[in-house]
Amino acid sequence: MEDDFRVLTLLRPLCLVASLAAVCAANAQSFGGWSARRLADAAASLHLLPPEERWARQTELVARYSVDQAWPLTEGQGDGAPKPRVKVVDSSTPIHVESGELVVPMHFYPQMMAMALLVGHDVAVDAGEEIPVAAPLLFRPFAERKLLGIHPSAGGLFDPEQFLHAAGLAFAALCGPSAPDCQRSQGMAVLCSSIFVVAHEATHVRRKHQPRVGGTYPIAEELQADDGAIRALLKYVENLRSEGEANSEVERTSCLASPAVFFELNRRRAPGEVAKKEYQQRTEAVLAALGSERAAVEDLLVLETESTGLGKLEVRWTGTPELVVIDGVPVEAADIGRLVLSAGRHRIVASGLGGLVVSEVRIHAGRTTRVATDLEPFASAAAGDVASLLEKRQWTDVLLATSNPSLRPKSPVLAVPHWNALRALGLGAWVDQRDLVHATGRDARNAKRWQASGKPLSAWDLDLVSATD
Repeated sequence: MEDDFRVLTLLRPLCLVASLAAVCAANAQSFGGWSARRLADAAASLHLLPPEERWARQTELVARYSVDQAWPLTEGQGDGAPKPRVKVVDSSTPIHVESGELVVPMHFYPQMMAMALLVGHDVAVDAGEEIPVAAPLLFRPFAERKLLGIHPSAGGLFDPEQFLHAAGLAFAALCGPSAPDCQRSQGMAVLCSSIFVVAHEATHVRRKHQPRVGGTYPIAEELQADDGAIRALLKYVENLRSEGEANSEVERTSCLASPAVFFELNRRRAPGEVAKKEYQQRTEAVLAALGSERAAVEDLLVLETESTGLGKLEVRWTGTPELVVIDGVPVEAADIGRLVLSAGRHRIVASGLGGLVVSEVRIHAGRTTRVATDLEPFASAAAGDVASLLEKRQWTDVLLATSNPSLRPKSPVLAVPHWNALRALGLGAWVDQRDLVHATGRDARNAKRWQASGKPLSAWDLDLVSATD
């Protein structure tokens, strides 16, 4: 996941990312001398820098561009102080204004990029464009999928400890030249998400808001800053349209949806009900400011899942599993009874000190399917026996003969057959990077490919799943 994210955010400077090409190729509006073209050229010059420095410099460029766009657009929000300077810091604290400086954490740009790619992707999907990942990825990922939930910790995009993992979603959502509407949609979302956040801080400055201890503001002042920021964003879109840019509905929707998505993802990780309610209040306020654009943005935020053909599952174990995977997605054994699954067949893999089991379970619509499952003891097998099992494609037996309770190979000589069994059973993601030293050549390349392609794009979110019961 980390390698995928580095490819996305560090090896591709801002406008070398395909999704920004349409916006950056144009002479977008300029305030204070910073056009999108200048932003693209400056970002492209950073590709030879060491990764951490490149990350910080890209964030600085995006922040400076956003300040130059946002500051004049927030005029009329109060007299306040002079235009803040940009200071990028290696810190996990949120973006904020301090002593006349806009203090920006170095992960700000990749955070906005990751969120924007998801927003732009989903808007394009809703508009009917055919793209490689054809299902919505943010709030409606399982409208037509086997499992109901949301992708892994999307709210973790703003949590430094979860960021790299959650941002892998964005890599899956990156649109190429074959999906031009999605490219433009993602490009607008990148610019607009950054400008909204910076315009919010600029409004705090203009209105002379003073943060409380911990850098927070009263909810009334946050709402004032949000109002200034969304008004600035609406002006930004109109300015682009007057220059012949951002004329399509997908571009406008992607731009204006970014603030509401930003608040919703933060709401999901907010500590406590008070904070969650405040984010909900802020979402409602920015939606109310959108006028005729509200319906398209609001539709993007609605959780939709299958409402028919659903069932539940209860499993009684003989032996306690330490790892349970349903259709390639890990889940806590104690939480299985809370999940909702579509009717049909589902594969369960469970492993623990007592052994391992691979079973197919049929879920019946409108019913709770109850099954009893025994963990089969791990087996000892000679190399010749394992080869025979491989030839017969008896993958469960291969896994029993080669695996330890953590689904890693028992020994280096069993690594390759173990990986083959994982792939065949839909468990490619469990190829452990630490074990790749046990193979070379084609075997190692295959294992890496299976591990990368086997990573589930989804994970259980019990709060959302229970809401669909």
